Formats: sequence, C-alpha cells, structure tokens
Amino acid sequence: MKGAFLKEWSVVTAASFLLYMTGFLSPALASPVARLYSLLTLPATLVYSLPTVFLAFGGGFFCSLASALLVSVSIGLAVSGVYGAMCFFMFGLPGALMGYMARLGGKGGGLLVASASAEFAGKLAGVLLLYAFFGLNLLSPGSAEIERYLNNFGVLAADPAIREAIADQVVLLIPYSMIFFSTVEAMICLWLVSLIQKKRTGEAFFILPPFSEWAFPKNILLPLVLGFICAQIARSRENLYLLRLMGVNLSELSRTILIVQGLSCACFFMERRGVPKPFRIAAIVFTPFISVLGDILAIVGVTDMGFNVRERIGRV
Repeated sequence: MKGAFLKEWSVVTAASFLLYMTGFLSPALASPVARLYSLLTLPATLVYSLPTVFLAFGGGFFCSLASALLVSVSIGLAVSGVYGAMCFFMFGLPGALMGYMARLGGKGGGLLVASASAEFAGKLAGVLLLYAFFGLNLLSPGSAEIERYLNNFGVLAADPAIREAIADQVVLLIPYSMIFFSTVEAMICLWLVSLIQKKRTGEAFFILPPFSEWAFPKNILLPLVLGFICAQIARSRENLYLLRLMGVNLSELSRTILIVQGLSCACFFMERRGVPKPFRIAAIVFTPFISVLGDILAIVGVTDMGFNVRERIGRV
C-alpha cells in the first residue's frame, strides 16, 4: 500500500510541476501564439491547487505539503525564486489546507467558505511577496505597470486618459479579483477531488444543494451599503485611496453575490416551467457577462433575498 501511494505521490507531484510550468511558458513563445496560449492557460490556473488538495485528502497534510515544497523549489530553480515562493503560498499551501479540512470531515458550504478563505489568504500572501520583491506599495500601486501589461494584449484604448482609467480600475479591483477567483478555484478543486473520491469509494464528500436552491443570508446586503457609503465619501475626497479601494471592492463583491442569487432564483423558475437543462446552463454561464442582464439579476437577487420569493412560490 505504501509503495502504491508513493508511486501516486510521485505522479501527482510531477503533474503539479508540469501544470505550474504552463503558466511560465507563454513569454517564450512568439507574440500571436503567446496571446492564444495565455487564453488556453487561464483554465489551468483554476486547478493549480488540485494536486495538493488530492494528496492532502488521500495522504494527509504533511504528505501534501512535502509535494508542494518540492514543486515550489523546482519552479524556483527552473524559473525564479520569487515565482517558486508564490506558487507555494498561492496554491500549494492553500491546497494542502483544503484537502486536510475535507479529510477532517468538512462538507458543503462550510467547507467551501473555509477553503475559499485559505485560497484568498494564500493569494494575498503571494501578492504581498511580489509587491515587496518589486518594491511596490500595495496601498498605492503603480497603474502604469498594469497599463503597459494590458496594452500588450490590445486591451487599452488609444486615448491616454481612457488607458489610465482602465488601468486604475484594474488595480482597484485586485482584492475583488482575488476573492472571486479564490472561491471559483476552491469550488472546482473540491468538486474534482470529490468526484475522484466518489469513483473510488462510491461516496462524495463535497455536496452542494442544487443551484436553484442557493440562497445567501440577508446580512450580505451590509457590504453593499458600506461600499456605497465609502464610494460616496471617496468621491468627494480623491486622496482617500484606501476608502475608495474598500468602496469599489465591497460594491463589486455584493453585486456578484446578488447576481448569483438572482441566477439561482431564475433557475428555480426555469425548472418549474420545464426549461431544458442545456438552456438553463447556457443562461447561467452567459447572462452575467451582459451588463444590463447582470443588473436585472442583481435586482432579482435583492428581491428574493428580502422577500423569500422562491419559498413563497413553493408553498403555492
């Protein structure tokens, strides 16, 4: 049994190294190919923690941590020491914690919240490390660097004022982006490891309720109100960067939650109407990216959160 697990550990560790390396290959490619490659590697970044989650659930925390350390040192030797450290803090250590919490018996929403928190803490540590390495101030970041990066992908407009505004907004939304992608990554990794576990033992450990039943507590509206207040104060005092940062990120986070609640409510009604599943999935995936529909879904989310629309309809 030990020999079989050692073989599995070696294979998963090697796969983890190859997975991380995909994110560092694109700069070496020709420009058009690099852009396409960057798009293809984006889904890979959402499963960077998967190997360590898998090893921690099957073999324990320290077993997974050893794999994460070996991979991080290898990345450091192959690419750069700072990138190796970032891989460890942003993906390796959080993945080991996620798998360990699942191994201890964590389930459902509670496990997801704890795992997303571990992912966010790791990503924050990685960002702080990167900022310290380049001598940047997290509370007063240079949007010029972001502007140059986005310009390489043809994202920014020709007008310098518009370029600066887009880069400034990207910098402001770094905390929100970390929270969003941490949650998505935690959900995907837990679901995949749970799927593997189900195939092996017939029992899954990560089970969430159907999407049409998802509902958030009403106190989630508090960040939305706080974000609005911070944004209004910062609008009159532009030197209050930290307040502006809080306002923008609280507002976006609350809006995302309300959109998810609105989508869940819409899915509930589509199920009752017998709408085919492929159409429901397409609606869930694409409608949040349409600004007007996103706003409508947020309003639906607030209404459902405040008046328990689905519960009232379900009683009829």
